[in-house]
Amino acid sequence: MKMNKLLILVAFAALATGCTAGGGHHKKTSGSGGGGTSGSAPTWDNYEKYYTNKQDYAGNPVADYNFRSSVGDTLMYNIHRYMIDQHKTYLRYGNVTSLFAKTDMKDNGKRETFYTAKENGGTSREHVWCCANSNDLWYRNSQFVEHKMDDGGGAENYWGGGSDIYNLRPTTTAVNTDRKNAVFTTFTEEEKKDTTKVFSSTDGGPYKLYVSVDQKKCEIADYFKGDTARIIMYMWIHYSSIGSYDVYYPKDTTAYNNRKPVYSLEQAVDPKTPNHTPIMCGNLQLTDILGYSSVDECKRVLKEWNKIDPPSDLEKKRNDVVESQIQGLRNPFVDFPQLVDRCLV
Repeated sequence: MKMNKLLILVAFAALATGCTAGGGHHKKTSGSGGGGTSGSAPTWDNYEKYYTNKQDYAGNPVADYNFRSSVGDTLMYNIHRYMIDQHKTYLRYGNVTSLFAKTDMKDNGKRETFYTAKENGGTSREHVWCCANSNDLWYRNSQFVEHKMDDGGGAENYWGGGSDIYNLRPTTTAVNTDRKNAVFTTFTEEEKKDTTKVFSSTDGGPYKLYVSVDQKKCEIADYFKGDTARIIMYMWIHYSSIGSYDVYYPKDTTAYNNRKPVYSLEQAVDPKTPNHTPIMCGNLQLTDILGYSSVDECKRVLKEWNKIDPPSDLEKKRNDVVESQIQGLRNPFVDFPQLVDRCLV
């Protein structure tokens, strides 16, 4: 009888702590920093530390980027301004792979690969926001071609959103090849079972990547959906054309046809900030990277993914490393996931 009671108590304790068989991967938690995505109230921990009393691109003081007091387009503009001001070092594409040893190492000393969470599975550079879907990320079109850093090394010397390490995650070559340039979507359970429409790639990791046979759409595991949503928000706001407070330009409008860089070339290479490379922003649409027909549907999905998968310890650690050791800026959506809802009102 005592033994039965003991077994019941052990089983109850395991349930209470959320233990599952075959664990070992870092648990997604909202943690400090204001997640608010697991039912807890949003907080603004460390906001003053990271987002106030900074200098802009020209060395002028910025007391506060006003993330807490703005919403919608105004908030997105404020976040964009923070990104431009604080992004001190722009990487060349060829220099990224070696940095994964800093950015994607778990507490157990093993590197986590994206989409499948295979440990030490490879260092293939996976673009979460595919450059082939938004060529402006590489600045290779006629408007931006003179600003690429090509001194004979080809694509390895390109820079911009295509080499931003927030947009690049390590994967195995096989998973990278399977995903190709597929946009993110959600398949039905019936589609997942139909091998003539969808195939799955695990490559030895605990999570599956579902890809349509024509490789145009894919679905990632819930475990990575929040990471992906926060990367998409970062990329969309950082590298989109922004004039005044307008962030999103619908196609075939005067604003879209007259899109322009946020800052002039002369401002971006101000001698007070010698590490700045000229910042040119192009045309990024959410429908370029999400497989939904309308922008409103894309926004709904981003908000949903952000909620079901709060920032993990690894994601937060990555934010710290990229800011302090690599690029100089943070992804605010990792610090404050509530910003996704506040932007996409």
